[in-house]
Amino acid sequence: MLRQFEVTDADDPPALPTADVDVELVDYAFDLPDTIAGDALLRMTNAGTEPHEMTILHVDDGATADDVVAAIEGHTPPPGTAVGGMQALPPGTTQQLQLDLEPGEYVVICHVPSPDGTPHHARGMIRRVSVT
Repeated sequence: MLRQFEVTDADDPPALPTADVDVELVDYAFDLPDTIAGDALLRMTNAGTEPHEMTILHVDDGATADDVVAAIEGHTPPPGTAVGGMQALPPGTTQQLQLDLEPGEYVVICHVPSPDGTPHHARGMIRRVSVT
């Protein structure tokens, strides 16, 4: 699977589609609604000073964000299934992510380490979100 293509200058780059939900990744939190649709288009902006990502985990019934952190810190599988997300975004950048999630409870988490090596989730960059 190899194909050549040409990149040209564009005076007016194409506009991004209108997002259903705006998400801000900040040092060290996710600013997004508590409930989102399973088929939402997210516009994710890194408003922080460090790179950030958003991994999405469909958590098992009754599992909390604290349970996910405890599993990670205990080097055991987290109570749920990873279902996608967005790779690390540099500060000041925006990307879009189309979701196709089943209704249920999810945890969003950032695993990117700070310059001192502390993962962002250990600084509070993890939260639970309901998907309808």
